[in-house]
Amino acid sequence: MLKNEIKVLGWAGLFAVAAMCSMIACGSDDPLEGDDADDDAPTADGGKKDSGGGKDSGAGKDSGTGRDSGPARDSGPVPADASSDASLDPDADAPEDAGIDGSLDAGPGAVRLTVTRAGAGTGTVTSAPAGISCGATCQADFALDTEVTLTATPSVGSTFTGWTGACTGTATCVVSLEESAAVTATFAAEVLVEHAVMLNEILVNPPNGNTKSEFVELRCTPGMALSSHYFVILDGDFINNAPATRGKILVSKRLSGNCGTNGLVLLQEDTQYGGVAGTTYLAGSFSNLEGGSQTYLLIDSAADLALPVGAFLDANADGIIDDAALRAKVGDSLSVDDGSAQDLDYSPAVLSAAFTIQGQARFPGTSTTSAANWYFGSVVGAPAAYGSKSPNFPAGGALTPGAANSGP
Repeated sequence: MLKNEIKVLGWAGLFAVAAMCSMIACGSDDPLEGDDADDDAPTADGGKKDSGGGKDSGAGKDSGTGRDSGPARDSGPVPADASSDASLDPDADAPEDAGIDGSLDAGPGAVRLTVTRAGAGTGTVTSAPAGISCGATCQADFALDTEVTLTATPSVGSTFTGWTGACTGTATCVVSLEESAAVTATFAAEVLVEHAVMLNEILVNPPNGNTKSEFVELRCTPGMALSSHYFVILDGDFINNAPATRGKILVSKRLSGNCGTNGLVLLQEDTQYGGVAGTTYLAGSFSNLEGGSQTYLLIDSAADLALPVGAFLDANADGIIDDAALRAKVGDSLSVDDGSAQDLDYSPAVLSAAFTIQGQARFPGTSTTSAANWYFGSVVGAPAAYGSKSPNFPAGGALTPGAANSGP
């Protein structure tokens, strides 16, 4: 009997000790804290008194809305000030772009491409993909490793001379943006040379059919010798699918005599024109000039040149005179283009219109090879008034063979 009582008391004692140890081992800061300490004391049978104040003293140690008297290590709420920090919770799912340590990788960023324009000339630089249009927008941001193509376009009167920086040379610039980059595009102003002999007025194929009314007027240094200058007309028409007509010499004349004392020379078929004091008239310079697309050339050469009518100066019909040495001797030039497909022009100065261009006149005071220096129209009566006219046709504009040009 005594033995059994000892056993009962022994088990009760063990339960009491286990209950107290549980409270201490589970991390309670102070199991007897506050006015409720007695309520939380263990009972003789190893349980705990329920104070009815909302505290749950059960085995889960979850105090609900009350105090937490020490939850198990894998339970309980995450602290509010750490709930948004994934690094504090080793079991949280890391973002897809997170590194090994769970930190965020910012990913590839943008890089900047900057374009600068330099030189005495003007022009624009554009990009593909779009972003740069310089003029107005000379830098833009692109995604890392984007391949950007830059194109330089010179303005009229300027030339593009090349790239420096991320590109070199004069071809299209292609930049692979592994990092931010800068490119400079240089534009030079064209140096337009005033030659000793220049084209001044032209009348071709007048509608009255009188070919004797055709003329080509030249402007030159008064009194100068003309023998080192050639007047040549090249065909530019693609006629009846016959490309071999392009680049053929239609007219070739070596000039003679001296420039008029008024600085004018008039080339004509016969003696239709004359009587202007100081003008040199050269009859028999050509016969029945053709209309259509053609180029007028003044070639400077003290040496004799073989330029027979019917010869081809552009055998492969690519729009470029084949002989580079001959190209270098071209002083002034002017192309008239009737707009037909595949016609060729051999001058940088091109007059083109939807109507037939029969008369062309240089603006007074201009002295360079440029289409902007000319006005033109379709002659109604040779060589008087004009019918269809170029947009820049001046008030009072007219052909004045052998006399000073009309216009502002």
